[in-house]
Amino acid sequence: MGTLVIGTIVDQARRTLLELGVGESTSPDDRWDRELELLPIANAVQRLICVHRPSAYVKTVSHMLTNGIQQTLPDDGQALRAVEFNLGIDGATVGRAVVMRDRAQMTSVNTAWTTATGSQVEFCLIDKENPKVWYPYPRPPGTWYVQLSYFAIPAEIASANMDDPNNGKIAVDDVYTTAIHDGIVGYALLKNSGSGDQPKSQIFLGMLTSSVGISYEKLMQTMSSEAA
Repeated sequence: MGTLVIGTIVDQARRTLLELGVGESTSPDDRWDRELELLPIANAVQRLICVHRPSAYVKTVSHMLTNGIQQTLPDDGQALRAVEFNLGIDGATVGRAVVMRDRAQMTSVNTAWTTATGSQVEFCLIDKENPKVWYPYPRPPGTWYVQLSYFAIPAEIASANMDDPNNGKIAVDDVYTTAIHDGIVGYALLKNSGSGDQPKSQIFLGMLTSSVGISYEKLMQTMSSEAA
């Protein structure tokens, strides 16, 4: 998680949009409302970064296995990174490490793995075409915890929290601050009707694509659905 609140980045982007110099201040009557116009874009840009650069936001949690053999990531998960090790029946007792293995490979050598039980999870079986689902093998009976690491999508930061030092921090590392700023400015200019803003928009969005490592077309496709 970063150390900056999203409101700080929004304000920096707003100053850029208003072309304010050092020492110049904004007024409530200026364009580019920070809450209604710019914060939704900031949230969308942060999600875009995490979708196209999954390592930007990794969560590690103590995860209690659900009933049955199939396990699913938490609601904010986009793909499994690893099941790292066992955490026992209390979620705090570190046990043996868990080895990642392809589910189809396991099935090819042991079709009965789905019914196996054991004292600890030895393997995490995965299907690359279904990245939110995984299978522990063997499945310890009863309550059991493992340490789960996954690539996550950040929750939207509400306007009431955008300046809150506890609830308003960006989910990604501070290294992505400039990318978020560029995305806010670029997309805000793109939505503006002024023809002179279009070249400026392309400059800022171009810097965002370079930071994230995606094409301009892919950026437009994602942002159109996120911040429309």
